Amino acid sequence: MNILRGEDYRAGVALGYDLGRPVSDDPSHLNGLGNISAAPFIKLYESYVISKQFPLDLRADVRRIVGGAGGLLGDLQAFMPLPGSSKTLFMLAGPSITFSDHQYTQKVFGVSDTQAAASGYRGYNAHGGLTAAGLGFSATHFITHGWLINADVAVNRLLGSASDSPITQSSFQGIVELTTAYQW
Repeated sequence: MNILRGEDYRAGVALGYDLGRPVSDDPSHLNGLGNISAAPFIKLYESYVISKQFPLDLRADVRRIVGGAGGLLGDLQAFMPLPGSSKTLFMLAGPSITFSDHQYTQKVFGVSDTQAAASGYRGYNAHGGLTAAGLGFSATHFITHGWLINADVAVNRLLGSASDSPITQSSFQGIVELTTAYQW
């Protein structure tokens, strides 16, 4: 929900759902690490377009996961419009970076002593900070004047503790996010 909105900016709040990490998704790899339960999150976001002459869209968000992995994550992104965009379809592409706090990074990428004994992985204390960098594509389609559908696709490279974790199989990951919204 946009709380603040102007010609070149918007800011608001959103609710989402983190799917967690069930051991059943990859039992041979996650055995002994325990499930990370699915959990809701609340997201505060902001977007600012520099100008019509230079339509760089700067975005920032912070997400607080309530339960599950817990902790905070944040993104900084810079997008430029792509050819083919129109009044009802906006397509953007550009770089992004993701930060996470210690609580989130340890839960998702760390290995406690108990988990190490149960899984065979070495113990690993993950720290917060810069977690990923990547490139993304975003497309927003206005179905009606108020309803919109948004799709975000990104390829990220894990960095720092996330990349160095003994449970990380690949430093590269793909992300797909679909949302719908109504704006007044």
